[in-house]
Amino acid sequence: MNGLAEGIQTYAVGMLLIFSMIAFLVILIVTVIYVFSGREGRGVRLKTALRKLGIWLGSIFVVCVAWSYYRDATDRAEVTKFQRVLSDDPAYKGEYMAEYAYLPRNRILLRVYRTADMSLLAERTYSYPDAARLTWTEDSLIYDTAMDSGGELSLPPTLYDRITAWLP
Repeated sequence: MNGLAEGIQTYAVGMLLIFSMIAFLVILIVTVIYVFSGREGRGVRLKTALRKLGIWLGSIFVVCVAWSYYRDATDRAEVTKFQRVLSDDPAYKGEYMAEYAYLPRNRILLRVYRTADMSLLAERTYSYPDAARLTWTEDSLIYDTAMDSGGELSLPPTLYDRITAWLP
């Protein structure tokens, strides 16, 4: 994606966020006025208003998560240039292969394959401003040495890693 299109997309997302915040404030003010409009049935009106507000906030959350996943999936789908590294630890000598590629916004896409049938076992995206440095150990692949925890992928990959690798 070129710079102009990415700038327009960022502007559109920003405007959507601003309009969502304004709409949220307006809905909140209308809700408060609705709840306190009369003495009778105030509890019922509050319960109804909170339920509608919760549904609205939940919907906004789902849309934001879906948008974030869409952008991430689009970035991952456009990658064509990968660097490949074969496992060199004596425990898994040549059994696994990792490949990584650089994504926009200082992120790196890491994939781990089983070399026997080249099946994708794990896929992770992580932020890292420098070049990727992969280190194979006896029971893991360390892909981010700057992180205290979470910067490694266990070998063999966990069930969670295998399931998320199936997603687009």
